[in-house]
Amino acid sequence: MDKPESGVEKLAWAFSMSSGRAIALAILVALACGCAIQTYVEPTGEDIATWRVENESLFFLTVVAFKDPASCSGSALMNGGKTMAMATALVASIKPGDRFHFWLAGASSDLPMGYGETRHTCSIAGSFEPVRGAAYVARFASQGTKCYLQFAERFTGADGRPAYRQVASFRRNPECEPKVPGR
Repeated sequence: MDKPESGVEKLAWAFSMSSGRAIALAILVALACGCAIQTYVEPTGEDIATWRVENESLFFLTVVAFKDPASCSGSALMNGGKTMAMATALVASIKPGDRFHFWLAGASSDLPMGYGETRHTCSIAGSFEPVRGAAYVARFASQGTKCYLQFAERFTGADGRPAYRQVASFRRNPECEPKVPGR
């Protein structure tokens, strides 16, 4: 098994383990490398944007924000470090003006597949430039073992109902989507 190098790869490697072992392993990996497991701290005040992550997949979802896009490091777990169950959402405040980098990592629970247990994982990394007062929505969905992301800005349409539009600054960051060992 290849040794994970970046913080995101370490999280992905831990994510590929069974649930209980993944948490213990993530803590051990962080301690071994001298890294602190950080939780995302939301900015406060009026100078913010909001980001809603909706888990519409069959995966349990971990949401990670990171600071350094060049090395995909400086990660902080969002949602208090808890995974999101299927059909749930989180809403977080984010700082406008700076590019916001994130990684959404989905993993199935261990499922008996007739020939032993199989664990499916998928992840999507991206970034965007939030604007003060804007509301963004990231819908993480899956079909089989593949995952998809719909990313949009939510606003109130002329008829008063919620409407959505593409976010021109949104970019996928495949270089920050680690290869899970054994895949």
